[in-house]
Amino acid sequence: MKIAVCIKQVPDTEAVIKLAPDQKSIVLDGLKLILNPYDEFAVEQALRTKEAKGGETVVITVGPTKAIDALRTAMAMGIDRAIHIVEEAAQELDVATSAALAAKKLAGEHFDLIFTGVRAVDDDVAQFTQILAELLALPHVTQVSAMEVGEGVATVTRDVEGGTKEVWKVNGPFVCAVTKGINEPRYASLPGIMKAKKKPVDTVAPSALGFAADYRSTERRVSPCSYATPPERKAGTKIDGADPSTAADKIVEFMQREARII
Repeated sequence: MKIAVCIKQVPDTEAVIKLAPDQKSIVLDGLKLILNPYDEFAVEQALRTKEAKGGETVVITVGPTKAIDALRTAMAMGIDRAIHIVEEAAQELDVATSAALAAKKLAGEHFDLIFTGVRAVDDDVAQFTQILAELLALPHVTQVSAMEVGEGVATVTRDVEGGTKEVWKVNGPFVCAVTKGINEPRYASLPGIMKAKKKPVDTVAPSALGFAADYRSTERRVSPCSYATPPERKAGTKIDGADPSTAADKIVEFMQREARII
């Protein structure tokens, strides 16, 4: 099988985010960037599928030069080679444009299966998979929490609201967005990290894919109006020195009169 994994480099979930002066982007200078956590599940699932079925795994991203670190992380885990669509201003792209760039490159090769993470933790749009599948004219399944790949067909389990699960059979090739719980991503070993430095990386410019110089503005459909940090939480109410019965009465009174939740 030939398997692709689409990944994204995102800010570390524990990093302190600072807004740019225009309030339409974040400051990336000095910010720790990592492989999107949901994409780790996609990488792991691609590796497990290859181990079961054989073949080749390829990781692809649209991002600036430093996004090579995320590609190297995936290759250190075991991915065979990488495709880097270099876009220094990747922050200016909407998800549809990023998907269009990836689709253009992926269409040049035949893949039996394309994995993605269900969402990116920076923008949380969760639309990349669907747009990519539409552009490639392939079926897709999202929120996949379990899968079994057979000969030309896969059985996938997807999570839906209310704790319910759906089971689908999908004819390949197809695009699959995996979610947390489908597997436990492996750690990159020291030998894996060393090998990743020697694995091939195909570096591609948007112009080589047929995109015009002004494609960022002409292809973009969604633009941020403004970003804002969440308001600071108000100080909580503390009940001191009361016996349990009196404390319970005060809590109920608070929930009725101030919180208005009962």
